[in-house]
Amino acid sequence: MKAVVSQRFRKYFKKLELAARRKLHPISQEKVYYFGYGANLAIDRFLKHGMNARMLGAAQLLGHQLDFSMACESIGQGYASVHESEGNTVWGALVELEKRDLELLDILEWVKWGYYERVSKTVLYDGKECLEAFVYVAKHPRSGLIPSDRYKKLMLSEAKKFSFPEDYIKLIDSFPAKPSFELDPTFSISNPGKRRELNVINSKLYRIHDKITQKIARLLP
Repeated sequence: MKAVVSQRFRKYFKKLELAARRKLHPISQEKVYYFGYGANLAIDRFLKHGMNARMLGAAQLLGHQLDFSMACESIGQGYASVHESEGNTVWGALVELEKRDLELLDILEWVKWGYYERVSKTVLYDGKECLEAFVYVAKHPRSGLIPSDRYKKLMLSEAKKFSFPEDYIKLIDSFPAKPSFELDPTFSISNPGKRRELNVINSKLYRIHDKITQKIARLLP
């Protein structure tokens, strides 16, 4: 619960801080590239959080493979990540951001809490230009996870808008998905790399705690 409240408050105050900094310095000369391949294929996510983002177009992360290994509080559910895999390619969106917006993006991607980590990778843009871009990858990847139907449909929809290769769209579509998942009492929101040890007493307490946390998360902005 503490991690959820902390993330929401950090997001809220960071947005206020960035808005104030933009009033003082509307134009930032420091630009960076970001490569999104999951939910961040949609530019709307950046704009609704007040970022000065500019969509450049489709790009490729060579020598990597798409997966859904970023674990969460639901049993068997995973969010998109990538891992090195020779001969494979991850297609995504190349976005130009102001460097100061990375502070907010780190919060949105739960970097401080150990979910994703931001790394620099070389991506291929427009089929010929190699650029250094920031990419978020799961810090504690787990195998055997699948996306929700909603998450998968979002990725498919955006992939089609970008006109990604048909084989890659089929790859996304080949991942199984579910409409809903049960809460995982062994998952620690504040420490995703470590599983909780359960017994007869604390398993019930964890379930109650996690349901309350889930409700709080839905209420907070």
